[in-house]
Parts: sequence; C-alpha cells; structure tokens
Amino acid sequence: MGEERRNNMEIVNSDYKNYPVKVEAMRASWILDSDGKRFFKKILQSEQLDIYSIPAIQMFIEYLYIKVKQQIWVLRFYPYVVQVIAFYAMLYLYEHQFKMVQVVPDNYLQL
Repeated sequence: MGEERRNNMEIVNSDYKNYPVKVEAMRASWILDSDGKRFFKKILQSEQLDIYSIPAIQMFIEYLYIKVKQQIWVLRFYPYVVQVIAFYAMLYLYEHQFKMVQVVPDNYLQL
C-alpha cells in the first residue's frame, strides 16, 4: 500500500502527507510566579488587542488554559449541571401537582 523500504531501517509510506513544523521554546518559569500574574493582569487591563496576536503570548495563554481547564469544569460546569437537573425536577413536580388536581364541573353536585 504505498510502502517501500529504504536503507533497511526507514519505511516510507507515500500515503502519508508531510507538513513543516515550527517548534518554539522559551524559558517560562516566571509565568508561574507573581511576576507572571502581574504581567498577565497588565495585558488583561490593556486595551490593545494586537498583543494577543503575538505567538509567545498565545502560547502562554494556551499553556495556562490547559492548567486551569479542570478547575473551570469543577467550579463552573458541574454546578451548572446540578442546577439544570434541579430546575427540570422542580418543573416536573410542579406539573405533576396540577395533574393530581381534578377539575369538577359546577353542576357535579346538583341532584
């Protein structure tokens, strides 16, 4: 299926597509300190949106999002699910209450 051997070690598959990759690395231990917190607060307070187009800033924000994503789920999503379940349960019970009440016509007790 498009495979051929080269140099007894490398198998080349012509079905795969190759794309160039750009790898960037930065020393970023200061992000997790108070300096990083001050830095990102200044960026947040800034009105210049072109700051977010800087690749290093994007990389830092993606890294921090990966770190706090679980906390976001625990603090925001799970309480939301509980709230929605409680809402539908109360709605069901409220509707069920009116199904139990029977409407009696006015002439029902007349003989």
